[in-house]
Order: sequence, then structure tokens, then C-alpha cells
Amino acid sequence: AVPSVVAILNDDQKIREGEAQNTMKELGMTAEAPKKVVDVSLRKTPMPHGTGFYVEGGRAITAAHVIQTPDHLKITTRTGQTVDADLEKIDELRDVAVLKPRVPLKDVPFITLASKEPEAGRKVWALGHTGNGLWALSWGISEGITSGVVDMLGTKLMLFDAPVYPGFSGGPVVVMENGKPEVVGVNHAILFTGGATAVASISSAATVSDVRATIAGTPSDIQKQLAVYAKEQNQKVRAELFITKNI
Repeated sequence: AVPSVVAILNDDQKIREGEAQNTMKELGMTAEAPKKVVDVSLRKTPMPHGTGFYVEGGRAITAAHVIQTPDHLKITTRTGQTVDADLEKIDELRDVAVLKPRVPLKDVPFITLASKEPEAGRKVWALGHTGNGLWALSWGISEGITSGVVDMLGTKLMLFDAPVYPGFSGGPVVVMENGKPEVVGVNHAILFTGGATAVASISSAATVSDVRATIAGTPSDIQKQLAVYAKEQNQKVRAELFITKNI
């Protein structure tokens, strides 16, 4: 499974540089003038915002919440190849997104999607890139077992106890089936239990059935209900007052 895993970037370096140039222009500064605005980030190159994996058809699957700048997406392979990618489909309810690399990824094999969700107690592995923030442990993998599948606002979440970390979002959760890895979920979030005070955590993943539905472009039932609700809310007249000082 490991060679099929890729890192997803939103190309934040170009965005930061563009913002700095715009700020200089607004302040009436030229490129030759001493810079008053500097990038104090310790990162010299963009760090991945999440993880993805390569599937049949030449697409990369990731989590919807990893997509921050759809017009500036890049995919980086474990061997260091970085290519631009286009956002083909996104389902924010299911938290699944489908990306299309603009050029084929080299030495990255496809990984198979499982035909069904795993039963409770099945051994799984979560894979991802741990780069997020000022530190990075690069590629990671953890092992655990599934607790089952729960309904969450019309979508399905698979719960499991393999630890996941910032940057794992969008990475695959796999099982071994007849000696070969198959994807049963997409890393979604770390859920905490214990009420106001977190006692323990459990990992969650979008299920493989929701992944297949997103690829097929099939909306969830609750999406239709939300569309009706949004239309009703948009027809209401409302006013907001925002007061601030020390702008």
C-alpha cells in the first residue's frame, strides 16, 4: 500500500509570496526598496496539508477538508515528483475529494478500493504524511482494529483505534485481503470521548462506500434536505452589525 500514498499540497508558498508583493504595492514600496514585510515561517518549501492515494483511472483520493485552495493543488509522491492537480469532485458532507493529476504519477501503483466496509474487530492500517506545521516526521503508518461503522448526518464514518496525526487526513485506511491491500476508508478526524474533558480518542474515516459514491457523483440523501434548508434561509431578510476599534 505504501507506494500508492501521496501528499496533497495547496501550494501555499506562492500564495504567501503573492500576498507579500501585494502588501508592498499597497504600501507604495517597490521591489528594490527595503522590505518591511518578511516571511518569518520556518518552512522554506510548502508542507503537505494532507495525504491522498492513487486509484484506478489515474485519480487521487483525499479528504475534502484538505482542499483549501482548489486552484493551486499539487500532488507529491514519495519519490519526490510534484505535479499540478485539478479538483474533479468534492463532497464536503462525506469529506471525500477526487483529484486528477495533470500528468501521470511515476512509479505510483494504483491501490484497490474494497467492495464493502470491514466488520468490527478487523485489523487495519492507517497511512499518511505527518507534515503539518513547523515539524514533520514525513511518512507514517499505524495499526489498529475497527470498532464499526456509525451514521453521521446522513454519511457513514468508520471508527478504529489506529492512531492518526495532523497531516494524515485524506490518507487510506487499508486491510489485507487475500494477501493484497485494499482501501476501506479515508482518514477523516480524531474524535474525543468523555464530554467536556477529553478522556480518550478514536480515529474516524469516511467509508469506502462513500468514496465510491463520491467518485460516481451520487449525492447523499441529506444533501437534498440541506439544499432545501439553504434555499429557505437565503430567502430570509437579515441584518448584521459589526463594530470594532483599533483597526
